[in-house]
Amino acid sequence: MARHMIRLNEQNRIIKAFSTDFENSEEGDICVEEEGGRHFHLDIVDSYTGAFKKAWDSVNSQIVDVDLSAEIAARDIVVAETAALEAKRQRRLFGEKVIDKIAVLNDTKSLTVEQVLGFMSNAEVKSIDALLRSGSIESAKAMITGLDFEILALSIWTESDRTVILNMINASGYVTV
Repeated sequence: MARHMIRLNEQNRIIKAFSTDFENSEEGDICVEEEGGRHFHLDIVDSYTGAFKKAWDSVNSQIVDVDLSAEIAARDIVVAETAALEAKRQRRLFGEKVIDKIAVLNDTKSLTVEQVLGFMSNAEVKSIDALLRSGSIESAKAMITGLDFEILALSIWTESDRTVILNMINASGYVTV
């Protein structure tokens, strides 16, 4: 008969469970069954958090479940933060696509260097560019919607161009239509 053994970490959590038929015990290992079967499997790692979920209760000489609520809460925060970062990354990528679309629209026209520089140096166009690059799609949409082409003298950008960009933004799902 094999002995069933466990190994603990500093927090008394079980980090290994094994049978002496397959592995030699080390100093500090605890025998939980003197005459166990050949195989000893103990599910010790929580699949959601990756934390060790079993511990050794030395007072009662038994294996106990560990309260993982702190680890689960920490994991939930990490998952939420990761999802938020991914959403922000996706919004930024979409903003870059809108900027590329604006460039394509401008490239289809016979523009002078001065016209392009004038367009790109306009304060509102710079703000729209910055908002799109940061992923602030709703704010960029509001600015694009509110652009007054006659006052800004942005004759290189037409109402049709604005409609194409706003339709692209509206179809993205990043804004409420």
